[in-house]
Parts: sequence; C-alpha cells; structure tokens
Amino acid sequence: MKDFWSTPKILSIGKGDSSPYFKILVLISCGFPIIAWWFYEVEFIIALVVSCNTSIRLLFPSSYVPLSQAKKTWLANPFLARGLATVAELAMIYEQVCFFGECSIWVPLFVLIAVAEIFSWISVIMRSEIFAVLEDFFWTIAQISALFTFYLHFLVWIITPYILYMIFYHHPRMLKRIRRPLFEGFAKPDIMPNDADTLSWQIPSLLLLPIIYTFFVVAQNI
Repeated sequence: MKDFWSTPKILSIGKGDSSPYFKILVLISCGFPIIAWWFYEVEFIIALVVSCNTSIRLLFPSSYVPLSQAKKTWLANPFLARGLATVAELAMIYEQVCFFGECSIWVPLFVLIAVAEIFSWISVIMRSEIFAVLEDFFWTIAQISALFTFYLHFLVWIITPYILYMIFYHHPRMLKRIRRPLFEGFAKPDIMPNDADTLSWQIPSLLLLPIIYTFFVVAQNI
C-alpha cells in the first residue's frame, strides 16, 4: 500500500497511466451509485453521472488551475470534468439534505453549494485559483450551516471531520497555490499531467463521493 501511494505512482496516475489495482478501486467506487439505483429507485441518469464523474475524472485526469488534461481526448477535457462534477456534487448534496429530513433545494446547505459550483465554473473559465479557493470556502460554510440547520438530527455530527479537515488542512494548502496573474483568462487546456498536490486531494475525494452519495440514499431508507 505504501508503494501505491508513493509520489512516482501518484504522478503516473496524473498522466492517466493508472495501475490495475487503482482501476479496481475506481470500479468498486463507481458501483455504489448503481447499487443505489437498483435497490432504492434513484434516478438512473443521476446515478450514472455520479459514477462517470469518478471513473472519467480518475482514468482521464484533468486540472482546472492550471487548465490541463493528461491525455489528448475529449474524455479528459476539464470542462467535461467540471460538468460531471457539478451534477454529481449537487446530487450528493441533495441526498444529504434529504438524509437530514428536508428534501428541498432552498435550505442553506444546498444554496451555498450551488454558489460554490458557480465559483468553480468561474475558476475554470478564467483560470483563477482565487475562485477555486472561494468554492472550497463555500463548501465549508455550507457544511457548517448544516450543523445549525439540522442540529436536532442525531447523525449531523458525521460532517464534523470534513469541516475540520477543510479548515485546518485543505484551505491553508489551497491558499498557497494562488499565483499571479490572479486571472489568466480563457484558453484551451494544455496537455500535461496533474501535479501531485492536486492528485493528493482529487483521488480520495473522487473515490469517496459515490460511496457518500450511496450512504445518504441508503440511510434514508433504513
């Protein structure tokens, strides 16, 4: 396991040269939303997008800032990646809201995540790390808002580790990535591997998203 997560292995994944073991991990992760669809009647197209978001973005890596893709194929295009991420992340948050007992897109948690998605699109289009930082900031604020909105739910505490991770680790790291010029403007993606720093958060978050999505779906039906 130590060799798998070593820097050379991470960099090879960034080039799209993933090992068979890594592909198995991706396949297992992507199977969870299909299970949710099969047993709990979620929308098939949504479950499929959640799975494709993880499989395509990990097997055909791309980066928003710098705007790049590991391989010269439309499957690795960062704008496709951003589109898949938007649908998958909003789907996961909606299921989280339902899990807490209020299936509405107007609760602060969902609204703040929707704002975060807008910032993410600006980050990709303008090639600006500042808006990527703002996206992450709104994700954190959204989950903090959930603590107060759904404080009576007996499992609301499960989001606390995520909030602590974002505040004490992820945000300080992302702030260090800000470079001038602050806005590079629209451009075509470069063909280059993802950097190790991007992969260090991208890989675990993409592997976990389908599992968390499925957890919220299943937990509503228990």
